Amino acid sequence: MRDQPAPEDPSAPITAAESQLLERLRANPVVAARLGAIMDRFEAEVDAGMDAHEAEEMVIEELRGLGSSLLDGWAGRTHEATVDAAREADPSLVGHGKKNSAGIRPSGPSK
Repeated sequence: MRDQPAPEDPSAPITAAESQLLERLRANPVVAARLGAIMDRFEAEVDAGMDAHEAEEMVIEELRGLGSSLLDGWAGRTHEATVDAAREADPSLVGHGKKNSAGIRPSGPSK
């Protein structure tokens, strides 16, 4: 039994799932480039004689980095959308700015 499907015929028609994936990759070129780089590195390392354990470690490391990039992008977009929605709901909101108060002055020396 094989763990992976056999490589498909390159001349076979594109499936709906493949088409969806292509659309998603086109919408996120940073992820597409990162996946391409991971695949290129994997193929080069395996061709250079990397063993299965090293290949697994490399793939895990690269996928963690990709996951981190995806989460960072998501967090940034979510933050921007939340701030935009809050400002739209209440235009008087003030963004990040320098604090004008130095605090409350002491009333005098303690005895």
